[in-house]
Amino acid sequence: MRSSSYKGSKMGYYTAVVYISSATLLMLLKLVYDNEQIDEDTRRDFTITFFVVIASMLAEWLGVYLNGAPEWTRVLHIMAKAVDYIASPIIGVRLVDIVLPHSRIQKYLRYLMGTNIIVEILSGFTGWIYYVDEYNHYHHGAYFLFYVIVFSITFLSVLFAYIAYGRRFQKKNRRSISTIIAFIFVGILLQFLYGGDMRTICLTLSDGIILLFIQYLAVALQKNKNDLSEKQMLLDTDVLTGLKSRFAYSNTMDMYSEMDALPQDLVALVFDVNGLKVINDSLGHKAGDELIRGAGTCLKKVFAKYGDCFHVGGDEFIALIRIDPKDCKKLLMDFNDVLAGWKGEIVDKISISVGYAVGSNYPEASIKNLISIADNMMYVNKRRYHKKMLLMNEVEKQKAAMDE
Repeated sequence: MRSSSYKGSKMGYYTAVVYISSATLLMLLKLVYDNEQIDEDTRRDFTITFFVVIASMLAEWLGVYLNGAPEWTRVLHIMAKAVDYIASPIIGVRLVDIVLPHSRIQKYLRYLMGTNIIVEILSGFTGWIYYVDEYNHYHHGAYFLFYVIVFSITFLSVLFAYIAYGRRFQKKNRRSISTIIAFIFVGILLQFLYGGDMRTICLTLSDGIILLFIQYLAVALQKNKNDLSEKQMLLDTDVLTGLKSRFAYSNTMDMYSEMDALPQDLVALVFDVNGLKVINDSLGHKAGDELIRGAGTCLKKVFAKYGDCFHVGGDEFIALIRIDPKDCKKLLMDFNDVLAGWKGEIVDKISISVGYAVGSNYPEASIKNLISIADNMMYVNKRRYHKKMLLMNEVEKQKAAMDE
């Protein structure tokens, strides 16, 4: 009587574990479908995996419940054991499929699962792997080792797949995945070692899959974050010059526009490459691109360490830097020295008109006002450049006429 009470107590506890585990997986499935970060194929993979786990748990529970039950339930008992032995290894296949879909290992696992399904079904009649005696008691068959090998190969495949999967990500992610796999391994091993006295596989698998799902989400979130960072970097970077793009310039302008007052050490510089149209017309657009790249290189050498340099389009560049206003003229002299030392493969030299405005000189100005002031100075300098070039051309013409 005491033994029957003890067995009933264990069965009640086991039933509660199976119920809670199955309900948890079904609730988790709802979270899978509510999560927009998970694509349709992955949702399907998780759905199939969860239902295979639930089928495996229910089949194992039914097999335990029917062990020693009235003889008329013997056929149902055999069917439950068949489903249990078929579904348990398939869980591993599903776990591999989530992280390594269409891999070679999946191909071999599917062949192995097909063989196992046939053997387990036949075992219901032959008793190879398992059998239920005339008293409706379950026993291991003569070839139970076959199932142990199938299960071990499947588990090792899961271990290999998740180690390979973890290598793509940060070290902490790899450690987490390894810990979860070790947790699942220990839970499975306990039941193999202690048999009916410790039903740990269903609880271990359900908890392990929940942990793997959480880990999968964490890794997917990190991957999405990295992808967004890469895309943001591509948007923020000008392809031709390597400076910040017009998109980045627009965002920076928005940032400064939201400030109550501009920083006193903010200096806006506006640049325009001189003679770009002439170079494009005479030497071609390849030479023009070289000139623009050269301008970007010179800006980066002098101004990038103090702030942001932008290629805003065509021959126009803008820099927004933070320096002591007294150092502006010195910085522009350094810039002129860098320009003088530049030489391209097609174009021999480069000339750039510059205008600047210092925030401390215009305390009430907005960022747009400051850039407008710098832009006006740049155009004044550009007109001077063109006058100088016209004068030089005139002198050369006169000299040529005198030589004739």
